[in-house]
Amino acid sequence: MPLPGYVGDKYLDKKILFIGQSPGQPGPIQDDGYWAGVHHFNKDLSVVELRKHYYEGLVRCNIGLFIKSLLDEVGLSFDEIAFTNVVKCAIKNNEYPSLKTINFWTPYLTLQLELLRPRLIVCLGRLAKDYFNKNSNFFDIEVKKFLFNSDEATVILYLPHPSYISRNLPNILDRVKEKFKEAYRRVYMNG
Repeated sequence: MPLPGYVGDKYLDKKILFIGQSPGQPGPIQDDGYWAGVHHFNKDLSVVELRKHYYEGLVRCNIGLFIKSLLDEVGLSFDEIAFTNVVKCAIKNNEYPSLKTINFWTPYLTLQLELLRPRLIVCLGRLAKDYFNKNSNFFDIEVKKFLFNSDEATVILYLPHPSYISRNLPNILDRVKEKFKEAYRRVYMNG
């Protein structure tokens, strides 16, 4: 069973879904005893333990810190979002996944979308962007109707991968934050 990602307790209030490429590699044990690799090697963890572990990993990793900076812009917390990846397993050396791997995991992402029915999707990087629209550009905001959410439109924001953004600071971060606020306003403030 793949690690499903993270869904905040108040997700249904906002229905914001962040989608990344794939989970990172297991890291070293932290000073406080936290280890980002526990779920890679402990197959006996319960769903509750996996959820707690995934949350702890998300809020500590670079992508989590990046997401927090976006959420701070609109006064939200991790409780109000969900996070998943296109590929549900760590890729050796954090390389771009093979087409075979992407195709294997695509049905899982499709099922997650059907279950979560997001109103705002934030794609982090090319793999997530290409799942929805290979012809889109980074920083584009698109409004689409999906079968999983046929009663209302879904707004999709295409952002570069957070590692690219961090390498190009400070020039790009302000633009990323403005685009996130714009996408958020389109969904929740009708503008």
